[in-house]
Amino acid sequence: MVERAERLDFELLLDRLEEVIVGASRVPFGSRVMVDQQDCASIIDQMRLTLPRQLQDAFRIIAERDSILDQARMESERIIEQAHQQASGEALHHEIVRIARSNAAEIEQRAESDARRAREEMDEYARQVLARLTSRVEATLRALKTGALDLERSRGIIERYPDTENGHSSQTERRQRLTNLSPFDTPGEPS
Repeated sequence: MVERAERLDFELLLDRLEEVIVGASRVPFGSRVMVDQQDCASIIDQMRLTLPRQLQDAFRIIAERDSILDQARMESERIIEQAHQQASGEALHHEIVRIARSNAAEIEQRAESDARRAREEMDEYARQVLARLTSRVEATLRALKTGALDLERSRGIIERYPDTENGHSSQTERRQRLTNLSPFDTPGEPS
């Protein structure tokens, strides 16, 4: 009811303002009119005072809406920035994981390559050691065979030329007899 009365008062003031403008005296030779400035100002002041509550509420609602929109805009910008930071963090995390995996694969590949090279070097070293050992064993075997052959020769000579005193010849005599043998002599025959 109060709203309707305020609306009617406002409409009455609008009607009065219109009457002042329509009832104003015309300027000769034109479409302009001369109005009483004080009358118009007084009516406008009264209109402001009697503005309907709906209009004031509308202005208040518009102001609140603008404030809410500003807050919503700020909140959305904050959420977007937070989402960007989170996405950047996740992207950075994924990049770190990708780099770590790449580094791990590279290290594993290097380790396998180093292990293969170490095995090859150890195999080569073992082959060299075995070759040297085989050579030494063969040389030792030859020396043993030569020693056994020399022993057989010297035994044959001792049996052919026994010492008169005790049945053994002296070592010096045996050496001389062995050195006097030609390669074609057999140990049991005198030269």
